[in-house]
Amino acid sequence: MPRRFSFCIVRSRRQAEEILHRLESERFSDESISVIFPDQGALPIPGIGPFIAAGPIVSALSRAADAACAGIAGGLIGLGIPGAQAQGCQSKIEAGNFLLSVHAASADELDRAMRIFAEMGAQDIYNPGEPIFAR
Repeated sequence: MPRRFSFCIVRSRRQAEEILHRLESERFSDESISVIFPDQGALPIPGIGPFIAAGPIVSALSRAADAACAGIAGGLIGLGIPGAQAQGCQSKIEAGNFLLSVHAASADELDRAMRIFAEMGAQDIYNPGEPIFAR
């Protein structure tokens, strides 16, 4: 079964933690949840840059990195996010926001994750190639 991705941008660590707790309470496994945020002291992740990243998003972004666009944006483009959205996402992370991602095994699971993101006030919510909304 193909894996699906859903992403959101959140403004603070507190909001990210609240969403992570909600996803866990809704029975999303830790192995399906990813988070990326900037860190000035971090060692650069090859192909991505100086960010802290955890979860399956790390290998997915590294494998999907687009040669024409380095960093997180290149990885998101490789995963199917349109270029302008991917660049905007990277800019927001560089500005101190967090990217949360859920790797879902089914369309139903993907819909549940996106609904949780919306209910918890995420700034941008989308899955590759299909924007949901941006604030």
